[in-house]
Formats: sequence, C-alpha cells, structure tokens
Amino acid sequence: MESSINSKPKIAICEDEKIIALDLQAFLYRNGYQPGLMVSSAEELLDSIEENRPDIVLMDIKLQGEIDGIEAASILYEKWRIPVILLTAFTDNHTIERAKFSHPYAYIIKPYNERELKIAISIGLFRASMEKKLKESEERYKFLFSSGITATMLIDTSGSIMEYNEAFARLASNTITIWDILGSESLKTEIAAALKNASSVGPVETCFKRNNSSLVWIILSIAPILLPDGRQAFQCQAIDITYRKQLEEELGHNQKLSALGRLSGGVAHDFNNVLTAILGYARLLRFDLEAWGKESASLDGIEKAVNRAANLTKQLMVFSRREKTAPSCFRLSELCRESEIMLKRYINPNIKLSLFSFSDKDWIYSDPVKIEMAIINLVINARDALPNGGLVKLSTGIVNIKKGAATNSKAKPGRWAYLEVEDNGKGIDPEILEKIFQPFFTTKKADQGTGLGLSTVLMITQASDGHILVDSAPEQGTKVRLLFPVAKKSDALADETEAMQDENNYYYKLGTGKTLLLVIRDDVVRTILEGLLSRVGFHVHSTREPGEALLMAEQFSLDAAISDYVMPLISGEELAIRLRKLFPDLAMLFLEDEGSLQHQAVKQGKSKAKLALHFDEKNGKTIFLFKPFMEDELFNALAILLSAQEKE
Repeated sequence: MESSINSKPKIAICEDEKIIALDLQAFLYRNGYQPGLMVSSAEELLDSIEENRPDIVLMDIKLQGEIDGIEAASILYEKWRIPVILLTAFTDNHTIERAKFSHPYAYIIKPYNERELKIAISIGLFRASMEKKLKESEERYKFLFSSGITATMLIDTSGSIMEYNEAFARLASNTITIWDILGSESLKTEIAAALKNASSVGPVETCFKRNNSSLVWIILSIAPILLPDGRQAFQCQAIDITYRKQLEEELGHNQKLSALGRLSGGVAHDFNNVLTAILGYARLLRFDLEAWGKESASLDGIEKAVNRAANLTKQLMVFSRREKTAPSCFRLSELCRESEIMLKRYINPNIKLSLFSFSDKDWIYSDPVKIEMAIINLVINARDALPNGGLVKLSTGIVNIKKGAATNSKAKPGRWAYLEVEDNGKGIDPEILEKIFQPFFTTKKADQGTGLGLSTVLMITQASDGHILVDSAPEQGTKVRLLFPVAKKSDALADETEAMQDENNYYYKLGTGKTLLLVIRDDVVRTILEGLLSRVGFHVHSTREPGEALLMAEQFSLDAAISDYVMPLISGEELAIRLRKLFPDLAMLFLEDEGSLQHQAVKQGKSKAKLALHFDEKNGKTIFLFKPFMEDELFNALAILLSAQEKE
C-alpha cells in the first residue's frame, strides 16, 4: 500500500448499479481523489487486485456473481490489508453482524451523504496508513527477535518457555523449560528465587549438554518484564561462548607448555654442560691411554651414550619450541633404524612395529631432530588407530615420479626420498580426512590429544620442501607417506666428513705458539677445555668472569678466545666487541646450547665437516659451537678460525 494523506489516493469502486458507480466516480473527481478500478463483481475485483492495487475500496454488499461485498471485504483485509468502506441499503441486524467480521472502515447507508462519505474516506485512509506503519514496526521487531544472533526466549514464572527465537532453537532445540538447559544446582536455586521475586539473574557463565551430548558454554542473563496483558514474564538471553572457552583452554594449555618449555630449556642447558664434561674427560683419558700405548676402545661406548643423551636434549628443545637446530644431510633409513628402540616404547605390546628399507641412497637435507619428531607423531597416530592391536609398518626408500603421473600431491617429477607409516587400523572417514592437518582438530577425547600432531608433521615436511600423501578409508587402515627431495652431493659430503675425522694428527700442532683466552662459567667444562686445548699446544688463560677476562686481555697478546655466549652482566657478543678493540683480528668461538633463543639472529653458514657449528658472517671471524661437542669438533672450529686469520 503506497497511500498518503498528502497525495492522491487511488480508490476502487465495486458497484453492480452502473449509475451509482458513475456517480461515485464523479464524486471522487470532485473531491480530489484518483478513481481506480470500477467493477461490478467481487470476482472481477479480486482477480485484478494484484495488478491494480487500490488504497481503499468503496463496495456494495449486493454484487453480481457468487461472492457478496462482505465476503470480498474480508478477503481484501485478511490477504492484502486493503481497507473497505461498505455502501449498502441493508440495515438489518444480520447483515450488520456479518459486516463486523470483515473489518470495514465505515458502513454507509444508501443513499449516501457526500460529506459523510468524504469524512469516512479521509479517516479510512489515515487509519490504513497508521495500521501499515504499525504492521511494519511489528514485523521489524519480530524479525529482530526471531532472527537475532543472540539466543532469546520468554519464560513464565514457572520456568516454562513461552516463546523463543531461531538462535535459541539452534542452541537448545526441543527445550520445554529453562530447567532443561541448566546443569548447575546452585544456579537453578538462584533462578527459582528470581522467578519468585521478579528479580534479575546474571550475566553468569554456565554449561549444558545438547541432545547430541555435546557440551555448550553460555553466558545467561534473565530479566523480568510485564506483558501487555499484565502477566509477569522473564526475558532470557544466552550467548554461546563455547569457542571462547575452547580458546581459553588452548591458551592455558599453551601457557603450561611454555612454562614446561622454559623448564626443559634450563634442564637441557645444565645437562649439556654435564655431557660436555663427560666427553672432555673421555677424550683426556683417551689421550693418556694412547700415550701409554693402551687400548681405548672402551671409551667408544661412553661417547656413543653421550651422543644419545645429546639427542635427548635436542628433543627437549623441540618440545619447548626453542629449538633452532641446523639441517644436515642424512639418510632416512639410518634415522629410522636409530629410532627403532625409542619408537617401540611408544606403541603397545600387542602392536608389531616393522621397519623396511628399500634403498640406501635415501639422502635428504633437513633437520634430523624434526624429522624424528614427525616419525614419532605418525607412529603414535598409528598406535591410536589400533586399540586392539595390529601392525605398523615404517618404510623408507626412493620413488621416481614421472611427468604426467597421477598423484594427489604437488610433488614435481623427479626422484624423491620417502618415509611411510602404514597401519591396518580402523581408517579415517572421508569427511574427517580433509580436516586432519588443521591445528587443534582431533577426534580424541580432551585428555588424549591436543590436535597438533599432524599439523606439526605438515609444518616439518613443508619446511623441508616436502609433501604429504594420505591414503585411508574406513576399516581399510591408513598410509601416510612423506616425500622429501633427494639431497644432492650427499655421498660427497659424507666422504668429506669421514676424511676430516681422520685428520686427528693435524690437531696436535693446532695451538703451537698461540695464546687463547677461555671464559667459561661452568667450572667442570672450563677445566676440561683447559686440558684439551693444552694438549694441542695452546697457552691457555682461563676465568669464569667476563670482567676478569677483560683485565687478563690487557696483560697478554691473544690469538683466539673461547667464551660462553650467554653470561650475566656482559654477554659473549659484548665481550667480543671489547676484546677486538685490543685485538682487531681476534678469532672468537662461542659455546652455546643448541636452540637457544639468544642465537636467533645468527646467520647459518657451512662448515668443512658435519659439525654442530655455524659461522657468523656478520661478525667476521666468529663461530658458534653447540654443546655437547666432540674434541675434533672443537679443534676443527678453531682450525677454521685460525686459518681465516692467517689468510688475512
């Protein structure tokens, strides 16, 4: 309806007497109205109403056709809300009673009075305009209620739900009373008292279980209102905060992991000092035994045990997210063999773990500690898919992807080294399969997993320019294959490393005629290094305090310095700056825990051998050597530094 009291309303005439219809039309023209349809039957009027909708209808009760004016007026009002003024000669009570139910805006007796009809039309149009605005307002606020994003319901004093919106239906479908969604007895008592005393409750956090047993957290608010009929009711609003609660739990879990990570980092630091001391004493003992001409093969076991312990500290660093280990060339098959005993500790006794290696050329360039973590995550997932026991296969080898070959990964054609974990467990549903790499997604219970395992595997694989292929179906088991680029010149790198390890005789003359300053906080490590460095000819001055080291540097001419990188008051970097003011060409070797946060800004470079060291190109003749280390790694680092010094 587009009427307005300030514009020309369009008025339809439904009258079976032609003369009266023409008289009404002339009346409308005289009074400034716009005549619209002029028909003699209700059927004709109703058929054309959509095309020519009037603002008001002047209608006789007695009409041609089967539908009279009263019935037509009811249809016009109920279906289109078009107002009707009845013009009739009928004054009997029966007709008047019938007319009431058609909601006429006026009932005028023929012959009509023009002044009376004009007033009826004016009031009818104004009333229709007001009713239209009221209806639009009602529909607008009804829409705000029914389609609002906040779950809202209306309850009575007994807690029964009188009305609710779509958001509440999605949140708690098939709910009859407010008591059905409350799990807290104390909150039920508080709400019952509020309903009795017409008081408010909340906002308060609570949770309930849906019909599908899923847990929903909400913020609930209840406030009293009076209905138009004077009854007491209560408006309840519930905001779903389940996602926020999940984020809070994840944040709390991450904070615990962070605290545990800081603890593990500190433990790894102290443990690395102990391991360095053990390796140092073993090497000193080897020197003495070789000098006496005795066998020192028994010391190999000590050194291997220390190396395994060093790998544990690296895993602690990975766990704490502080690890910054360097990538290197290694064989996937060899890494899997070395990890076999550890992997068997993660699986149940009723699960058989089998290792298969189909190539000894599966060299890749990556971080072995991270790849080992990826293997552990995949094996644990395979274990969880076999609650009643089964078989887990761990395979490595080389695959040649040909151009145009169909594959569900983005791996380019060429040779790829692969690592594959396969189980004969329950498999993965297709709708879950596409979500398994999403962070925090898990089908396990809250206390059985964080949902980070496979997302971590994906991150590790992509960091090595690799790809993941997953093949799984319900009750058909799961196969996860990691593809890595085959490392170039891996055999040459390995041969070079072995060749350098055979050059031990060179190190015996390494420090001849050279003076070295040793600044190490740990007394045991410092003592061990003094002995090792003295054995290869260095004249060593040592201290545990960087301030004392600066005083000592003023008394001696220094060729090299070895220092902890992290120290109180003066850092290793600041110490190097001050020492190089006295000795500009000073070779500086820093000892640091692998993965330390203080080393994030250091650029990684290439060493001559497969050593735990990185050359800092920014600061010139500086090398970082990570604890624990073998004596040949220490000597090789010094050899690189002194060689660079001699070339200048």
